[in-house]
Amino acid sequence: KRVLVLEKSTFPRSKVCAFSLNPGCWPIWEKYGLTERFHKLPHFDLAGFTLEQEGTPIVRHDFQSHRSRIVERGLLDCWLAREARDSGAHYHFGVTVKSIADGKVATSSGEFEAPIIIGADGRNSVVGRMSALARPSGRCDRVAWQAFIDVPSLGDHVHMNIFPEGY
Repeated sequence: KRVLVLEKSTFPRSKVCAFSLNPGCWPIWEKYGLTERFHKLPHFDLAGFTLEQEGTPIVRHDFQSHRSRIVERGLLDCWLAREARDSGAHYHFGVTVKSIADGKVATSSGEFEAPIIIGADGRNSVVGRMSALARPSGRCDRVAWQAFIDVPSLGDHVHMNIFPEGY
């Protein structure tokens, strides 16, 4: 198959979520031989996560089989793009999708045609909306921020604090 990836962002990019790989991803990574190369990236290993509200833990989950691995998003995105290119995919960075119809994708850098179009563009999928496969999720009035703080007493879990305006 020939694969073309249209990416709106230019890497590296800053993004709050998706720093870690869900342990359920490991069988896929193992199937395609990505695990060993991924393990070479600078990382933090996690054993689980804790959800807290006003400083009180409300949910604590320990991963059963694989630990999760945190890799800085800029490194992860660049690595994934390099792996895809090394496998034969073609990348176009800084491209905005303008319309999708009848297997044709009009973008800020031209028109592309494909028998299969896959939208891996997240919660507010432009591809999903333009293909009439998803509705807009609406405006989100919540805020999120993250910080990496070395606090040995917190252990090897991500701690997520939930409050009315976000997490």
